[in-house]
Amino acid sequence: MFLIGAGASVEAGVPATFDMTERLAAEIGAARFRRGAQALNFVCGALLAYDGARGESPYKGLDVERVFAAVELLGERTELEVTPFVASWHPAVDAWDRRSAGMSFDNNLAQALVQGRGSAERIIRDLVTSMTGSGTGQVYRNLAAEMIDRLRAIVAPQYENLSYLMPLVRLGNASGGLTVATLNYDLTVELACEQAHVAADTGIEHWIEHRRWRWAQGGVRLLKLHGSIDWCWKELANERGDMPMLTVVQSVEPESERRAPALVFGARNKLKPNGPFLSLLSEFEDRLRESGHLIVVGYSFRDDHINEIIRRWTREDKGHTITLIDPRAEEATHERGFRGRLIQQLNPRQIGQQEPLPQRVAVRAETAGEAFAQLTRE
Repeated sequence: MFLIGAGASVEAGVPATFDMTERLAAEIGAARFRRGAQALNFVCGALLAYDGARGESPYKGLDVERVFAAVELLGERTELEVTPFVASWHPAVDAWDRRSAGMSFDNNLAQALVQGRGSAERIIRDLVTSMTGSGTGQVYRNLAAEMIDRLRAIVAPQYENLSYLMPLVRLGNASGGLTVATLNYDLTVELACEQAHVAADTGIEHWIEHRRWRWAQGGVRLLKLHGSIDWCWKELANERGDMPMLTVVQSVEPESERRAPALVFGARNKLKPNGPFLSLLSEFEDRLRESGHLIVVGYSFRDDHINEIIRRWTREDKGHTITLIDPRAEEATHERGFRGRLIQQLNPRQIGQQEPLPQRVAVRAETAGEAFAQLTRE
C-alpha cells in the first residue's frame, strides 16, 4: 500500500508545504483584501520571529498549515478556553482586526461638530474604539476562508508533468488493483490514471449516495484522506422532522467553483466530524491492516491522526515493514519527531551478542519519480 503526501506532487508543479505559504501570501497580497493581506504578513512575521527567538533558523520557511492554524486561532481567540487567562494579545493582533471608523479623524470630528452633541459622542466613541478597541476576529476568519479558496486555485489541474506518476498508476492494472492513500488535495493521480487508461476510484460517489465505501476490484483505489479540490460542501435541505446537515458533492469545474471546498487543512482540527473524513480515516486503517508493507512518499509525518494509525499497525505484526521515500533521507534518520522515532525504534541498534533484530524501515534518498520508477521495477 502507498501513502503519499505533499512531496509526491512537487514534480507535477504543485508547491510544497513551505513554498505554498509564500505563494498564498503573494496571491492574497495581490487581491483586493488589503487588511487580510496585512494580517497574514503579521502572522508570518510573528511566527518567524518566534522561531528565531528559540534559536531556530528563520530561513527555513513556514509550514502553510501552521500559518493557517495560527490564523484560525486568532479568528476564534475571543471564544478559546484559554482566553480568560490571557491578559493581552500582541498589540498588532487587534490592530488588523478592529472595526474601521471609515473616515479620517478630521472628517469625523468636523461631522460631529455639525451634527451636534449626540452624534459627536457616537462618532468620537467609534473613533476611539477603532484605534484602541479589541478586534472581533472577523478579519482573521475572512482571511482563513480566503486562504482555503486560494489554496484550491493554486492546486487546480494545470499540472506541468504527470509522466513520473505513470509507473505508480499502471500498478492499478495488476491483479487486485492498487490502493493509494493520499493527504493531497490535487488531482494529479486521477489525471495520471486518465492518461494511462487506468480506472481510478475515490469512492466518493458511492459514499455520497449510501454513506458507505465501496471500491472497484481493479484499478487505483484512491483514499483522499484530507479531501479534494473537486469536493465541495453542500447543506442538505432541512425538511420537516430532520436535522440540518452538511454533505459533500463533486464539482465539475473546481477552478471556477464558488462553493466552499471540502478540505481538511491546518495543523489543528484534523479530525473533522462533517462529511466523509472520519469514515475515510477508518477505511484507511482497514486497508492498511490488509497490507504487510507500507510505502510512504512525500509525507513528513506531521499529522498525529495518521501517525497513530501507522503506530498501531506496526505493533500488530512484527512482520509489517515500511519504506520511506525522501530526497533528504539522512536528515529523516536523525529527526526528533515521529518519523525519526519510527526509524530508530523499528530499526533497533544491535547490542552485544544478542540475536539480530529485523530492520523494519528502509529509507531511500529518492524523489517521488525516481522511487515510483524503481519500486515498480522491483
